[in-house]
Amino acid sequence: MKRKGIHSGLIRYPGGKAKLLKLINTRLQRMFSEVGMTAEFREPFLGGGAVGLSLLAENHAIRRAWINDRDPAMAALWDAVIQIPTSLRVFVEILPEAMRLFPSSDYYQDDTEVLRSISNTSDTRKYPPGLVAAMKLAVHQISFSGLGTRAGGPMTNRLCRYSVERINAKIETFSDILSSVRLRHGTCTCLDFEELFSPGDAFFYFDPPYVKAGPQLYQVAFTQADHERLARLLRKESRPWLLSYDDHPLIHRLYGGWSRIAQVEVGCSINGCNRKKELLITKKS
Repeated sequence: MKRKGIHSGLIRYPGGKAKLLKLINTRLQRMFSEVGMTAEFREPFLGGGAVGLSLLAENHAIRRAWINDRDPAMAALWDAVIQIPTSLRVFVEILPEAMRLFPSSDYYQDDTEVLRSISNTSDTRKYPPGLVAAMKLAVHQISFSGLGTRAGGPMTNRLCRYSVERINAKIETFSDILSSVRLRHGTCTCLDFEELFSPGDAFFYFDPPYVKAGPQLYQVAFTQADHERLARLLRKESRPWLLSYDDHPLIHRLYGGWSRIAQVEVGCSINGCNRKKELLITKKS
């Protein structure tokens, strides 16, 4: 089967790397060629999945992957893409019709309240299979700037970015891609990032929550201690890795001197920002 090219993530998501895909994937492809054909691709902060899914779509030689997201609802969304894509597509189709038939119901607010109450994978099991995944997808598609539960509210035209055809095409494509590789634990895990440093032939892509705006952008953000812990682990890591971050003094302090830090400028659309600087970091050879 010929895999379709991936140009963006599954959902609208803050901090997505769609505009840096070519640059990031060129570096990841080089890392894979260095570690060998049996190496496992590991992405501890999957988010909307633009990087990982485009890498797997472009490089058929990658046969093993470990995808992970600490946000239980995000992990549930990816689990639904992997395990029950047909049911998820049905959920996607239902929402616009439900909003038309019951215009007084505030689906956005109701779904947001449920998502805010979810703090672990056990919470997701309180709901029918696929429902949390559908809520996560809908709230990000409908919310201002794709901020999900961190948005101030929905867009005025709630369905202007909610194309059933486009979303379901992505679900089908991403499900096909993920079914062609051997996934660790058979799904998207929901673990602390440190667990993905376990032994084995691997190469890594890290896209952790932003330093400055992380708490405003993500339901599951980082503390300064988390940023410092990640830096300590990467400093000791001998396997190939690539890290993307916001351009913040803390990151220069944590990674300066022992790593290679490249500054890149990308467009953005949050809070009136037109251009912003991001960092791509690797360990010095």
